[in-house]
Amino acid sequence: MIRKGKSCIGSFLELMVLINKILVIIKIFFSIKKFTLPKKSNVLLVDEVTGKKISKYLGKNFSILHTRSENYNLLVLLFTFKNFLVNKTNLNFTQLYFFNFIKFVNPKIIITCNDFDRNVWNIKKFFPDKKVVMIQNNVRNGWELGSQHITQIKKSKIDYCLTYGEIYKKYYQKFLKANFINIGSVLNNQVKKKVISNNKGLVFISQFKNWDKNSKTKSDTNNKINLYQSYLDCDRLLLKHCINFCNNKNIKIYILFRSNDPKRIKLEKKYYKKIFPKEKIIFLIQNNKKHTYQIIERFNYFVSIDSSLAYECLIKDKRVGYINFRYALYKFKGGKNHRYGWPGKFKKKGYFWTNSSSEKEINRVLKNLYLNNNSKWLSLKKKCIKPVIEYDYNNKKLKEILLKLT
Repeated sequence: MIRKGKSCIGSFLELMVLINKILVIIKIFFSIKKFTLPKKSNVLLVDEVTGKKISKYLGKNFSILHTRSENYNLLVLLFTFKNFLVNKTNLNFTQLYFFNFIKFVNPKIIITCNDFDRNVWNIKKFFPDKKVVMIQNNVRNGWELGSQHITQIKKSKIDYCLTYGEIYKKYYQKFLKANFINIGSVLNNQVKKKVISNNKGLVFISQFKNWDKNSKTKSDTNNKINLYQSYLDCDRLLLKHCINFCNNKNIKIYILFRSNDPKRIKLEKKYYKKIFPKEKIIFLIQNNKKHTYQIIERFNYFVSIDSSLAYECLIKDKRVGYINFRYALYKFKGGKNHRYGWPGKFKKKGYFWTNSSSEKEINRVLKNLYLNNNSKWLSLKKKCIKPVIEYDYNNKKLKEILLKLT
């Protein structure tokens, strides 16, 4: 009976593996969008989602390698199937497709803003003559959801690693051999810094994510955490204290939406109206990603839990409260270092940041934003902000690198 039970379990697992493979094939089939060979190009952009922001700097002769299963090339796909079935290789199907696509395009330069794509890190093992440029996409907060695989691979070689600031440069130097240059945020650099206005309003930077309400992750004790509920609880708690602070100071409060897609905007509005149905909160809605950076130039004071935009505001001399208590509330697995300025060696509490969820501590940070202490902020910029992120208006450094390579 025991053997029969084990046999049934084994057969069931094999069936599930087979079903999963069939579903993957079906997904690939419906993602085929191109039916001719990819064009030969001087430049190959890897991952359109993160790479849109640099496309304007790549000229007209560049191709795109989609890496999120959203757009497959039929002929490259067929060639990859043949390789996968005939050749003995340690590469999985996705990796084979990735490197086959590069063979067909035969670019001189391969560039990506998806700095955690391990395939990019390994390109020069297969194409040593290609110039590989990797650009940091956003802030790395030092928890496993954002960086777990980066500690599991050997040092790789690329040509350029373009980072936000010095602390990230030192971090990536542990894993990559490259020319490291600090360029800040590409999108933030595209919008000119303006003179600070007299607007006293406080802007809450939304990090709304349309989580499935059953999505789970693990805690440090391997308990399950509901991602939707965890974000909801953090947003509710911080906004509650911000609203009380603004009401006491007669200050308007705004929420800068993350979404620009009409459907997601509706979901984001519903989300915040569910949290505070009676409060007078002004919604700031972006038309596109660049519009976000134009909106922030109208304001001076911001608050965020752990967004990249908070860092981008800071380097433009905005006063930002970085109040990150996600780990304090939920103990996300590997999240002990989820704090301002990671991987820099900053304390858990500073003049404009904290990891505490207490009302007293949140009010301390918010009060510091509104103190008339410009010399203090100039000192903070030098010691605590510029090492994290730099500002290079009009992306002069990026342009110089691309001009040099082409």
